[in-house]
Formats: sequence, C-alpha cells, structure tokens
Amino acid sequence: MQSLPENNAALAANAMRSTLFFWWIAYLRQSKDYWWVCQEKGNCQDPRLHAVWQDFGDLFSYATLDDWFDSKGKALFEVMNQAIDHNPNNGHSLQLITKENLPGISLANNLALICVPIEMDLKKAQRAFLEVLKQIRKERAQAYLHSDPLFAPPYQLASIDLKSKKALVNGFRVHLLGHYLDGIDSEHIMKKWGCYEMGFHLGIAKQQHPKSIDSLATAKKKQNCLRALVCQNKALARALIDNVEIGKFPCRDQVKPLERWSLQQNKRKLEAIADGAWHQANWLSTEFAFLNPAQSRLLSVDYQSPKEEVISILEAFNKMPMPFLLPKRAPRRCASSLD
Repeated sequence: MQSLPENNAALAANAMRSTLFFWWIAYLRQSKDYWWVCQEKGNCQDPRLHAVWQDFGDLFSYATLDDWFDSKGKALFEVMNQAIDHNPNNGHSLQLITKENLPGISLANNLALICVPIEMDLKKAQRAFLEVLKQIRKERAQAYLHSDPLFAPPYQLASIDLKSKKALVNGFRVHLLGHYLDGIDSEHIMKKWGCYEMGFHLGIAKQQHPKSIDSLATAKKKQNCLRALVCQNKALARALIDNVEIGKFPCRDQVKPLERWSLQQNKRKLEAIADGAWHQANWLSTEFAFLNPAQSRLLSVDYQSPKEEVISILEAFNKMPMPFLLPKRAPRRCASSLD
C-alpha cells in the first residue's frame, strides 16, 4: 500500500481512491444500519457497530470523501499502512527483539511482545507460544466485544485473491443498480429489469452476452449464466456490507446477529427510510459526487434518458484507478547452477 502525501488533503484522498480502502468506505456507506447509528449518534446495542461508528465517525455528515478523509480517514488509513509496512508478509512475519533494540521498537495495534527464555526446549517453546497467542486473541476478542478502547480493532484489509477483488467492484455496481431499481416508480422503463438486464447493461461478463449469430439454445444458456453471475454479485455485496458494519473488509463471513435497536429506535428508522431520509431521489449522483467530487464534475449533464445517466455513473465507478487489480508478475526463475 502506498504512502500518502502529508500536506495535501486532496492528493492524499486521491491516493486512497486507488486502494481497496476506498471500496471499504463505499460499501460502508451502503449500510442502512451504519447510516442509522450515525443518525442516532452512536446509540446502538451492538458494540461492534458502535465501535465502527466511534472510529470512522459519521461519514454522512461530510460534504465529500476528501473532507472526511482529512478529518478522520487519513489516520485510519495510516494505521493500516503502518501495519502493512511493519509486516511485509501481511502480518505473518516475526521479529526478533532483544534488550538492545527494545527501546527503538514501536508496536502496531496488531502486534504483541512475548518473552521467551533463550534456553527453553524448542518443542515446549512452540506449545507455550501457541497457548499464549490463543490467550491474546481471546482477550482481544472479548475486549473488542465490550468496546474496550485499549483493544480497538486494527481495521486491516483482509487478504483476497485477484478474482475476488474484481468481484467486489462488480458487486458494488450491481448493488447500487439494484437499489436504484427498487426505488423507481412502477411506470419507469427500467422497473422491469431483472438480473439479466442488470448484468447486460453493466457490461458484466461480456462473453456471456448473446450475439445475433447465437442459436436460441446458446442465447438462453448465456442469459441464464449472466443471471446467475448477477445473483452471485448481489449476495456478495450483501455479505460485504454485513461484515463492513462490524469492521471487517473485504470479508464475506457469516456475521453473528446481535440486537442493535430498541423498539422505538427501529420504529424511527423504518419511518425515516419510508420518508426518503435514507436515499433521496437523486441519491446515486449524490453518492458518486461524495466519493469522487473531482470526477463527478466531468460527467455529462446532458443525458438522453434516466437509463443513460444511471449506467454512465455506474460505469464511472468501473473506470476508477485500480492498481490492485493488476496481476503481480511472477518472480523470474534463476537457472540453477551446476555443481
């Protein structure tokens, strides 16, 4: 993960936009429960969601992502940066610390010091190390559930493969389009769109788009395949949102449900959503403007139809810089020497 410019908030935010952390924030803003805990000023029965609100703040109170990033986000991003820089193997490396270099050690939130007698039997040391590590993780997990600030979650990006990284971008676009379709009037020309039409107009898996030369059977097979892919993207987006609400991204684990709202809170939440407070009529363009203020000013203002505007915005998300999608070059293999 790249380092950030120190003195320019806009440059720092733009650097963040080319990382997975941007998609962390984009998905978090799609959580109704995170939105509601922001409206409730952190009043929530689920300590995991409360901790996310406490650390990320109210993303909906800022005009743009740049403003939030300058105020709250850069500190979070730098903590993640430091953790990755300190652990070149994504947190799986060990470091030898002795009394000579101890004064110069600065521990990240995801590190711990374990003192080991040098003369200890290796097998005993391995067993003892595993027990101590299990105990540390247990204590951190318990402290996290009780919102102990001393053990605040480190917010590290989970390690995923290239295919999964591509899927989370498409999953986000599918989620936005699905939410847009849910909110339009029954007379709208796009209201009848199903998963196939969504995938087709978003340009997902273009090899599965029927062609004029395809037979009827081939065309139907491609349509079914595209429907299945879009359904998978919908499920992926839902899982990512469920996990980002508790500070994990990108993760699709099943989240243990906990009560979050009192009856009165839940009633107010449903009323606010019904009144349009969650997403107003122009929410999609507003969302893009929040996440990409500079790019939003470059979008056309003369669309021929609502469909053209929606697809244009969703395609703009797809054209953002994503160096994390570039395949890593395999290391060159050196010819073995003949002895």
